[in-house]
Amino acid sequence: MNSLFYPKNLLVVGVSEKPDNLPRIIAENLIRFHYPGELYLIGRCKGNLDEHPILDSFETLPQGIDLAIILTPAATIPDLVEGCGKKGVRHVIVETGGFAETDEQGESLARQVLAIAQKYQMRLVGPNCIGILNPQNGICSVFVKMEPDEIPPGRVSLMAQSGAVTLSLVYMLAANNLGVSKAVSIGNKLDYRETDYLQYFLQDPDTDIILMHLEGISDGRKLLDLARDAQKPVMVYKSNTSQASAHAAHSHTAALTSDDRLVDAAFKQFGLSRIRSLRELALFAKGLSLPPMHGNRLAVFTRSGGHGIIATDLAHDFGFELPECPQELMENAKQYFRADIIDLSNPLDLGTVFNFDSYIPLVRQSIECMQPDGVMVIFVFPQDDYESAAKLVRGFQSLLEEYHLPIALCFSSTQENIDRLEKELRYPIFVEVADAMRALAASRDISQFHKKTRARAALRSTQRCSPVGAAGRARQILASSLGNVLLTHEAFLVCEAYEIPVPPWGLAKDADEAERIALKIGYPLAIKLITPGVIHKSDIGGVMLDIVDEESLNLAIETLKTRLRAQGIDEKADFLLQKMVKDGREVIVGGKKDNTFGPVILFGLGGIYVEVLNDVALRVAPIDETEAMEMTTEIQSSRLLDGVRGEAPSDREALVDTLVRISELLTDLPEITELDINPLIVCKQGVQVVDARIARLS
Repeated sequence: MNSLFYPKNLLVVGVSEKPDNLPRIIAENLIRFHYPGELYLIGRCKGNLDEHPILDSFETLPQGIDLAIILTPAATIPDLVEGCGKKGVRHVIVETGGFAETDEQGESLARQVLAIAQKYQMRLVGPNCIGILNPQNGICSVFVKMEPDEIPPGRVSLMAQSGAVTLSLVYMLAANNLGVSKAVSIGNKLDYRETDYLQYFLQDPDTDIILMHLEGISDGRKLLDLARDAQKPVMVYKSNTSQASAHAAHSHTAALTSDDRLVDAAFKQFGLSRIRSLRELALFAKGLSLPPMHGNRLAVFTRSGGHGIIATDLAHDFGFELPECPQELMENAKQYFRADIIDLSNPLDLGTVFNFDSYIPLVRQSIECMQPDGVMVIFVFPQDDYESAAKLVRGFQSLLEEYHLPIALCFSSTQENIDRLEKELRYPIFVEVADAMRALAASRDISQFHKKTRARAALRSTQRCSPVGAAGRARQILASSLGNVLLTHEAFLVCEAYEIPVPPWGLAKDADEAERIALKIGYPLAIKLITPGVIHKSDIGGVMLDIVDEESLNLAIETLKTRLRAQGIDEKADFLLQKMVKDGREVIVGGKKDNTFGPVILFGLGGIYVEVLNDVALRVAPIDETEAMEMTTEIQSSRLLDGVRGEAPSDREALVDTLVRISELLTDLPEITELDINPLIVCKQGVQVVDARIARLS
């Protein structure tokens, strides 16, 4: 991909001498940005553009051009891509729209273009995009006029599906004086996908921060794996937040796992920072351009008591600790204050300190004495005192380089002054305390995620995997089932293969066999109809509980047969007898095969908590014990597992073990599309699967 962003030679297709010709504008941008390589132009007619000849044939082009940019009507694209292929072009940017985003004919055209590119081993960007920007190499493939000073070079690389969003981000980064390393409008992702660009940006020495705007995710699992192992912060603005999966829900899991909810959970699990606005993307990029914040300890300096109160409130909201100022720092600070009585605390109010030269030694001493993970300085300076502010920023730059920890500067002044400080000194300046605090929190969260990930990676190799032979036994059960939805006893067998506890049970064909099984497993018990014609047993009253003796067992069987006849269903059915589980907390554990992320697992408390409160935790499978424990504690109703009003606490360790086993089951068996264990009873000791439903691929 390096030859895409650093092409030694470049071709623009569709150029004419007409002033409003869009490919001409692309070529003019390249010339204006001083693209250093060989630039070739092709159009329908010969001509000239700024001393660059416009050719009318591929024949006169040299072999092996690194990059071609095409913006012509969609119907012409296959032949033009074919022409590029014959000349050995390595990359093609197709900026034209009118493909899969329009209709079936456009989708067919896209497949044709991709097939041609693959025939010649060319890689495609787009279609339906504005291509790439690389100010370091004079690349600007945008079909609107741009000036080089609009896109200053920087250390932030970005990708966006929308061309307009790409430009919005570029302008926003420029407005925040961050600049751009590389930008790509990925369009329809016919060939290159977001994971390809992400992989390149992660290895690119000129990229420190990565921003992504995605309307859809092509390969969710690869995206997550790249993010988890990334050594650079990756932030994503995911739009198009539908709940498409809920419309086809056949189980609790499918209904409770909406698309956007799952995106949130997956991104958090794998360390992708999800952003809710374009402004937030630029804001976080500004914070992440500072050294990383590795912990929660924050030292705050302010010239305003009011701002200090605001900072204290926000620090609490974002989970920061404000360590006390040590006596040594307080004694040293007194020499700079005019007031005799000073409340020296954190935030440290410097309102009566007018010697700005004292700020740097005070902050230096605070770093050495308090050992904070980050520093925030809130400074109000008058419009006509720019030089004092600039001198202060230079001092903080020196401290930042010396101690390599973030020093977030929140300055109140005119926007002109702020812009001048950022442009001249290349130091990010925040205007609002909340923005600075939010950016530091994002930096801390990313650092702590990767710290936890490294610790977990060391443990994963020692943790157990699926029971020996479990996948093979479960796969045999799945293969022998006659329907796409396993019968209840078949689902129990799959659970037992993974050593997930199920209360004693048996399958009876008639009342006599039911009596023998009841004597074996003991009363009280539950009895459930098992017939291929009924998926949800409760819909027809196919479950009866608290069967206490032989008489009530026979009555229950006759009642179930009557209910079958009333529904017009063949009364030939089996009866599943199961030992009743009386005490414990009902929870739901589910899973499904997600089109974007693969197997995912869900946990929530049962009953009204899942139906009414919609209180669930989600993870991408497989999970480890730490992630499973996090799932059990992050739901709002988690405290109920600890016991309330004298109840004994539930066996959370057994629950965690079960969540891990189910996640392994889902990972081992991709043919399972949905799994519901509802309820799973968490007892004082152990857990028990009371009911289970498994759907598989047909």
